[in-house]
Amino acid sequence: DPEPGSIAWGCCEILKNFEHSRWMGSRGRVTAAFSFSWDSIATQTAEIYCEQTCRHDLPPNCTNARKGDTTMALALVGPALHAHMAVFDDDPNVANGLALWRTLRLLLFVVADGWLSFMGNEFAHPDEVDLPRPANHFSLAKNFRRWNLADDVHLKFKHCEFFEAFLSHWENVFGSQSARHLFVVTCSEEEQVVVLERGDCLVAINLHPTQSYEGFHTGCMYSGPEMQLLFDTDEERFGGFGRLTARSLHPVLSGKDSRPHSVKLYLPSRTGAVYVSSHLFDQRYAARWDADPVMHFTADDFVAHLATVKAECMQAIS
Repeated sequence: DPEPGSIAWGCCEILKNFEHSRWMGSRGRVTAAFSFSWDSIATQTAEIYCEQTCRHDLPPNCTNARKGDTTMALALVGPALHAHMAVFDDDPNVANGLALWRTLRLLLFVVADGWLSFMGNEFAHPDEVDLPRPANHFSLAKNFRRWNLADDVHLKFKHCEFFEAFLSHWENVFGSQSARHLFVVTCSEEEQVVVLERGDCLVAINLHPTQSYEGFHTGCMYSGPEMQLLFDTDEERFGGFGRLTARSLHPVLSGKDSRPHSVKLYLPSRTGAVYVSSHLFDQRYAARWDADPVMHFTADDFVAHLATVKAECMQAIS
């Protein structure tokens, strides 16, 4: 809170008149004296702020890197993130790490009621954030984000930034995070598969590093003649291999897993996919989906779009 008086939350009366402390009695004064902590006050103030902005207990989309910790992308990909991110580089560590990175982001996005995107990590920034502090002698060496990496069409960082933007635009159309309905249909540790319903979408996640599942039979609550693939993390425009057919249709079958209906899906390894009832999509979401250009962009289209937006902003400022 930038207001100067905010630090006095809960301390107003004490600061005005120390005679107020006598109301606590002798034991209360002793307890307050030994338990007083500015760190505790700072923590509680931060919790109040998060509650007021509906950010309390939100799952972060990256590891906490403000004190030199590694980013989630660097933890999954390893040193190859610094040397093998060219678009035509087929390094397996990068391909597998980024596939899991996209899948985990989709899973976190779906189960959350909100999304706090830390500035910079949305395009798999390779370096940790290390703000100036006594431990690093107030160094500015890592106190920045290399946005030029995501703007370079020859690097895979563009795919990561575009995927982040795509998730946000998908939420604008479907409002899944604000939907009350969240039901976990399948959570198999052996198969490493998670299938859940969120709002009007069926989300299937396969976290297995090597095993793909053909005709994976899962229950669902969605009726209609067919379930339609909306998007998946393995699309080529996100940097994937394109193992799923875009907008493919899957017949809705009889009930399974305590759900009134079911569907058979192909789940490639390290991939997440989002499905929606075809007739429900046509009736409720098709117009808004088609009207949003980002839903139809490629990564290169998105980079060009951002360049245009940045140029317009700079012109407006000048």
